Amino acid sequence: MTDAFSRRALIEAPEGFGRDQQVPFHHVDAAGIVFFGRVFEWFHELYVAFLEDAGFPLPEQLRGGTIAPLAHADADYLAPLRFGDAIRVAMVQADVTADRVRLGYRVTGPSGPAVVGSVVHVFVDPKSFQRVAMPAGLRAAFERISRP
Repeated sequence: MTDAFSRRALIEAPEGFGRDQQVPFHHVDAAGIVFFGRVFEWFHELYVAFLEDAGFPLPEQLRGGTIAPLAHADADYLAPLRFGDAIRVAMVQADVTADRVRLGYRVTGPSGPAVVGSVVHVFVDPKSFQRVAMPAGLRAAFERISRP
């Protein structure tokens, strides 16, 4: 059995949710390529768009729902990305339990897959930071992205 979050699996997985964008100038470092930490911003921006699409807008969640801070993040950089490059950021995998989700992402650039990575969100009560179950509707939305 292969790891659904391996580099190869994330490169080959069908897209579950994604969007097109361009690499902005302020995301490029002195070497002329995307600063490594910016990809996590792209992952998070797509996560926020996914929540909105699933009917769980993040601003509402932060005002009284459960919150889901990150517990882990990783990325593999496969090809450089430069200012102005057209890219597609996609959520391609989800591993869901009652109180956490691991999401796999892929960033595709002009020459193919440029970055793959994953993040783990843990659902907690915003006051106590004790783990709680994620909303059932959100869990169902994540499960639609899940791959065996």
